[in-house]
Amino acid sequence: MIDIDDRLTSFETNQIVREGRGNMPGFESLEGYERSAMVGFIRIRTRKTRI
Repeated sequence: MIDIDDRLTSFETNQIVREGRGNMPGFESLEGYERSAMVGFIRIRTRKTRI
C-alpha cells in the first residue's frame, strides 16, 4: 500500500478493504465505520512513512 494517497481515493481504498484484491482477502464482515477507521489508519500510516 505504498503511496496509496496518490493512487486511490478513500472510497476506492474502502472498496478494496471490503472486497479484497489480489492475495488480500476482503473484510465484508466489518461494519462501515470499522472499515472507515481501517482506511483512515492505512492512509495516515502511508503519509507518515513518507516523511
